[in-house]
Amino acid sequence: MYDEKIISYHTFMLPFTFKEKDITLLQQNWEQIQYKIGYNQEAYFHDFFKNSLFNDTSYYEHKIKNTKLILKVSKKYELIFENATLRVFGTNIAILTLNLKNTQHYDIKSILEINDNIRRLYPEYLDYDEQKSGLVPEFIALDSITENFVFDKTKQLPTISKIIDIFIPTSKITPAIDDRMFVICFYQNKQFSNQLQNNFIYNDDWYKYVFVNGSHKTVQDDIMQKELIVNATYTRWHKKGTLYGITKYSFVCISKNNFPLQHIQTIYFNIFSLLLMIRATLLNFSKEISNIAKHLEVQDTSKYVTKLYENYIKFVNRYYFREVTAKDQGTEIYEKAMTILKIQRDIKDLDAEIEELHNYIDMKQQKETASTMNTFTYIGGALLPPSIVTGFYGMNGTLPFQEYSVYIAICSFFIIPLYLLIKGKR
Repeated sequence: MYDEKIISYHTFMLPFTFKEKDITLLQQNWEQIQYKIGYNQEAYFHDFFKNSLFNDTSYYEHKIKNTKLILKVSKKYELIFENATLRVFGTNIAILTLNLKNTQHYDIKSILEINDNIRRLYPEYLDYDEQKSGLVPEFIALDSITENFVFDKTKQLPTISKIIDIFIPTSKITPAIDDRMFVICFYQNKQFSNQLQNNFIYNDDWYKYVFVNGSHKTVQDDIMQKELIVNATYTRWHKKGTLYGITKYSFVCISKNNFPLQHIQTIYFNIFSLLLMIRATLLNFSKEISNIAKHLEVQDTSKYVTKLYENYIKFVNRYYFREVTAKDQGTEIYEKAMTILKIQRDIKDLDAEIEELHNYIDMKQQKETASTMNTFTYIGGALLPPSIVTGFYGMNGTLPFQEYSVYIAICSFFIIPLYLLIKGKR
């Protein structure tokens, strides 16, 4: 049932945005398949979650599979590239997933270097006098393509790794969240698990594993490290030697045996697919709101706000769930992940932003309607006096001042509307 040769299993997930017209380009060299839910997931998830994630999305598998990926950092790593998948959502968000098996490298340093280096799309920064940053590997090689992360500093925008370009045309996509892929990792190591049973809070390797820090720990304060790692660690099976870690960069597991691996590859992979899509879509909505806010004076803004509001309502009802399973562990991990990814906070903030924008447009339209009605009032006020004067004198030909009726009508045409206009501005 389980492959005992697997030391660690690494999943790298890249959420990205694309234009609708480019979706055919994204599917080149991909085969659309029916995602196999299986009994475990069928029984595990609520129906509404299964409908949204399995029935309302398109799922693809790339032709490249079961080959080798070579990574060079402090040493050379050889991993089995199992496959690449692509899940396309109805929110113009897709997630590219790369799955790799490690059957050779057992020590924790190797696991840390594999996770931290394969996930990088491009350097965070380039050294002042060099064309390469120390935060990327020496090279990554896959399917005869090698990426050495040497870039032209004269270019204003970073270039996404050629390894990613094997699967999707990087010129047609925009990473939706970060310059690094999200990491899901399972690691089987009895010795490391025993260490964490004694004390995981101040274990530097556990911190680096959870926060995908590679060889350098990015916190140098014990109080802060304790706070961060306690919040990020799920401890239900701690005494049995299994720990889970959740951050905005990762979902990782350490265990003494292979039992959790199947659940990580299926159940938790799908939970985090949904959460990453939600987070990416919320960022997209925020960008749209910002763009609309820059052009509020444009006459056609209201139709964009209305469309945005409609899309947001559909998105929330279709994908945002407070619970995806009745199982305790699944519910606890899902809720913890939503808190760490700040999804509930972002939903609340976005609700308020869209409501404010919608209220502004309503107020603007009401003001325009009132202005139009005032215009009709002024016109009516201008036409009414002349009608009365001419009608009155027209029916009573012997009345005095009849010869001045035309002049009286003309004067009233201007004076009375002017009076109404001045009164209306007070």
